[in-house]
Amino acid sequence: MTTIYRKSRADYPPGILAIYDNGGKTADRYTVVFAPFADDEGGLHYPTLDMGATPQSVCMSGEYDFRPTPGRGRKSMMGRVVGMTDLPRDCRRVVERHLRENEVICPRCGGAVPELVAAGPHAGERCRICATH
Repeated sequence: MTTIYRKSRADYPPGILAIYDNGGKTADRYTVVFAPFADDEGGLHYPTLDMGATPQSVCMSGEYDFRPTPGRGRKSMMGRVVGMTDLPRDCRRVVERHLRENEVICPRCGGAVPELVAAGPHAGERCRICATH
């Protein structure tokens, strides 16, 4: 049986698992956790974007080999779960650009909305439309 990755909020666009706001405790106030991808050995990696609240502040991409949550990873620095609309406009633009640039297109049907599968022979992403890898 395969496991579908759960989003922290149902209203996130496809490809986003969580968005955290630490309230300004650090320069990289917001952390966006994206859908994982599998490496050649089958290990999963979770891309992230860490951003400040203004266009002049920090914006760094990173990657974890586990799903970062408030209780795992940078622990107390993650903060609370927020919605996409809670991000400042410039941060939303960066996230939307990242989603466009990393969109998964199904070679069979052309579907662009990935389904996230945690384990099994289909770990990673597969098409929701035709249910193929």
